[in-house]
Amino acid sequence: MGDAQIKVIVKYGAQNINVEVPATGKVEDLMQQLQLHTQLLPRLQKLICKGKVLKGDMSLKTAQLTDGAKVMLMAAQGFQPRFPTKQSSLPSKQAHSTATLTLSLDETRVKAWKLTGIVSLRDSSLQKVPAAVWSIGLSVRVLDLGGNSLLELPLEVGSLTNLQRLQINGNGLKDGTISWQGLSSLSQLMMLTVDNNLLTVLPPEIGKLSALKSLNISNNKLTCLPEELGNLLQLEKLDLSHNCLSAVPSNLGRCIQLVEINLSANQLTTIPTTFGQLRSLKIFLLDNNALNDFPAEVLQGCLELTTLSIHWNQLTMDDLRKVDGWMGFEQRRKDKVNKQLEFKVSSSSSGFDEGADTEKWHHW
Repeated sequence: MGDAQIKVIVKYGAQNINVEVPATGKVEDLMQQLQLHTQLLPRLQKLICKGKVLKGDMSLKTAQLTDGAKVMLMAAQGFQPRFPTKQSSLPSKQAHSTATLTLSLDETRVKAWKLTGIVSLRDSSLQKVPAAVWSIGLSVRVLDLGGNSLLELPLEVGSLTNLQRLQINGNGLKDGTISWQGLSSLSQLMMLTVDNNLLTVLPPEIGKLSALKSLNISNNKLTCLPEELGNLLQLEKLDLSHNCLSAVPSNLGRCIQLVEINLSANQLTTIPTTFGQLRSLKIFLLDNNALNDFPAEVLQGCLELTTLSIHWNQLTMDDLRKVDGWMGFEQRRKDKVNKQLEFKVSSSSSGFDEGADTEKWHHW
């Protein structure tokens, strides 16, 4: 028989996290479990129980943690908390009637859609896309369905053959509710926004969107990505932050038009060396992962890279300085800052906050 388990209730911000650990274990075992829930590395965790700060090498018995014990978790100063399965930003289907919600559309509004090619139905409490949208399919260039409670994006989306921009973010859409077969036929689609939904899988059909320049699938529950993502050769901006990714496809290095990549708040331990082929890459965001190293090929090959953010990883500032290609990146970063100052261009603090954090959580 295995070790007896005890349940510890951890308060993290407004959330209560229930964690089970071996009764004979150590506080560091609890910290490892909490990392899975919060993506907060053990070295960035501060655990407090009964007014006492718990150290990782303490046994649970010494820490007086028994079954049902309550612990408070605090993050290192400056860390942006990520709470478990944040649902508050997603529409609540329970808030609506079980009957399919529809929108009252007058003829004037539909004519305006046809004339401008822009269909805006954001925050309209929709569970179903109005049939009027499909009826003017060839006229639609922009379709905004964000912030609704859509039950599905049906196959009919494929009839919008001139669609260039589609937003279906914040709908709570799950796997199987989006017709990727319909989407894959949109040969002119340049921007797709699917953030703040409940997707765990991105199907291979995504690779058929050959004209795509901007793809945002942040704040979902993706655990893996298809190799076909590397077929998006026109892609310039990719946001996959706040998912559950432990790896990214190496053939993303084929997307040589990429200018900005956001992979923050995932579970990545390494970055493919093929990313060094991204000659146009300027912004690379990797905060809040579990990176142990960083490929020299990226610093050496991405000669346009001037913004690199790797805070809250296992990788420290000292580690990054030892990577081949660091001096070239550092010079480019300084040249960018000096140019901004020369032309008196005001920039946000994030523009000067690029790199990995030190053990003391200071920026250089």
